[in-house]
Amino acid sequence: GEASVILPITGDDYPYLTISDFLEDNIVKMPYRINEKDYYDGGFNAISVDNESYLLPLKKLFFDFFTVDDLLGTLSNGQKMFEFRSNAGGVAVILRIPIQKNYCIEYKRLYLNNNPADISNNQGGVIVKKFGLGILPPVKMDDNLSHYRIALFEKGDGNVVLTPYCGKEEVTAVKVVHTPKNNRNSGVESYIIEKKSFDRLELARGSNVGVLIPILRPAVGNKEFVFAVDFGTTNTHIEYSRDNIPSKAFEIGANDIQISKLHTNYQLDIDIATSFDRYLIPSIIDGNEYGYPMRTALAESNFINYDKSVYSMAHAHIPFKYEKEVCSKYYTVKTNLKWSNEERMRVWLYIENIIILLRNKVLLNDGDLSKTQIKWFYPTSMVRHQIDALERIWRELYKKYFGGNDQNVIGIPESIAPYRYYKTTKGAQSSVLTIDIGGETSDVFVVEDTKAKMMSSFRFASNAIFGDAFGYNSDNNGFVSKYFDKIRSVLETNGLNTLQNALEDIVTQKKSSDIVAFFYALSNNKDVKKQDITALDFHDKLSNDDCLKYVFVVFYASLLYFIAKEMKAKGLKKPLTIAFSGNGSNSIKVLTNNTDTLMKFAKMIFDYAYHI
Repeated sequence: GEASVILPITGDDYPYLTISDFLEDNIVKMPYRINEKDYYDGGFNAISVDNESYLLPLKKLFFDFFTVDDLLGTLSNGQKMFEFRSNAGGVAVILRIPIQKNYCIEYKRLYLNNNPADISNNQGGVIVKKFGLGILPPVKMDDNLSHYRIALFEKGDGNVVLTPYCGKEEVTAVKVVHTPKNNRNSGVESYIIEKKSFDRLELARGSNVGVLIPILRPAVGNKEFVFAVDFGTTNTHIEYSRDNIPSKAFEIGANDIQISKLHTNYQLDIDIATSFDRYLIPSIIDGNEYGYPMRTALAESNFINYDKSVYSMAHAHIPFKYEKEVCSKYYTVKTNLKWSNEERMRVWLYIENIIILLRNKVLLNDGDLSKTQIKWFYPTSMVRHQIDALERIWRELYKKYFGGNDQNVIGIPESIAPYRYYKTTKGAQSSVLTIDIGGETSDVFVVEDTKAKMMSSFRFASNAIFGDAFGYNSDNNGFVSKYFDKIRSVLETNGLNTLQNALEDIVTQKKSSDIVAFFYALSNNKDVKKQDITALDFHDKLSNDDCLKYVFVVFYASLLYFIAKEMKAKGLKKPLTIAFSGNGSNSIKVLTNNTDTLMKFAKMIFDYAYHI
């Protein structure tokens, strides 16, 4: 042991302070280069170019006397407390402990590959472990608004146990298993931390322990964000504006990645690399591989128990890879969430996933959480108690994650939004009819001389074309019957096995609306675009299908005739302008791309309805 020394800060007289009081017998080595921007690497990256890194072999006792800030700072002599040094056959660790009168004691321990620890000769061992880790969001927050997800992906022998700390205090974290570890795939877990910040993570594999120090950004800023969220039956779209600049589709770029990964290169383990996208969120959402609008779906764990606490981005997450690959066998993808009263918790979890994305966007772009506005849209045909239930979810989640006045959460009828957009972009002043066609409902808004004259909503939309009515399933659907084998064959011919498997997976549910949504999504798939496979353009197939095209003629004639009769009954003029919006309205181009032809078609329907 060392001679009696007095430690700074505590003033404790610690008579037998030895190197083994502070340093572990073994060091944990990882076969990837650490992400030094988001995690403290102990200076190892500067002395090595290899794809490897180490956890800090520091014992709990070190943090009884010193803080993370002490560890990351500089001693009075200008040196670091902790330092890695190159050493043949392993790595050397230098630990400098400051004592009284600005002196420090310097400890050094060699950790040697392929050798068991020999502490009598001050030689440590090296334990190699493959794992991935990510923190969402990589931001330091006040305790009351601290809501973190820490993802852990691990392979190989021995299970890693993660424990967060804040100073000397262990922080409570709820562990949720996404997938159990087996010989083929990595085990995937999320640790949920609520209303508490943390400054370090302890990772234990049996008796071997290492410490990880994340570098979390401060949550500061006064920029004002406004988000508009259209939670649709088929697709969800998010737009945002910051400090009143023109709005654009929600995205995540290189400067505001929401999950900080421990390592920058997982090429040695593609299984770990893809797990981040699969179980949390992608690093980048830019309209290339992932982008909004995107399919409305929730991946729900097969282990979920709604009688116990459930967590978003753990028990359930947005499956960004849905329609791109087969979903994990430990999860089931749920669609058609919006209208299910009996599935309120699924709606809650889906909206909570979105709220977390929005919260992280504000935190990572110098925004003020309390000033953030969220506008969400609902169909006018939704009954009042359903609207109230949705509003409650939005407001409760806003208070939880943003902490501001829940009056910043504003519900807007879907009928009004398209007119506002059309008026702003096109400057419409006279009689205007806007028709917003979703998956389940069509929403109608009529304005004459800038005055609202009619607002209407009804359950007749794109699912009436592509869905399964009267209890039937996809076995009875004409679109699926005609095109499923053709599309599957094209996928197979072009070697798109992942997409083919995804299609086979979706078909097992026998929901025609999901299968047709997959058909439509193919033309925007990055692998399809890369090969420029026009045979997978479903819209083009329908546009040239002289048989099934009549389905769209009947649908749009019915829709326009119903609206025309309703407008006539209310004594309204025939509209001078008709504007279509909504995901379902894309199918109007199946009829024709010629605006004049479409206008004549609509005029013919209105003239007939107004004169009979």
